[in-house]
Amino acid sequence: MHVFRISPSTGPDRLAVWAGSEDPLDESGPSRRLRLPWPFDSGQATDVFGHHRRLRLDAGWVELDADATPVFLTVPEG
Repeated sequence: MHVFRISPSTGPDRLAVWAGSEDPLDESGPSRRLRLPWPFDSGQATDVFGHHRRLRLDAGWVELDADATPVFLTVPEG
């Protein structure tokens, strides 16, 4: 599992997450349930292809299924 925080100069921080082996080109692994601390009341998950992913917010945590395709977790602006 890989999790990286991205802190852009404008806009909110985001997390990039994906599950995979040490080989970045190996996409054969199964998806895995991921649970991370999430201090926000809302969230949005979008993969690198622009598709929205389901996530579940639960009292300071976020849960989603992660696979070899990177997903960005953000707080919706507005």
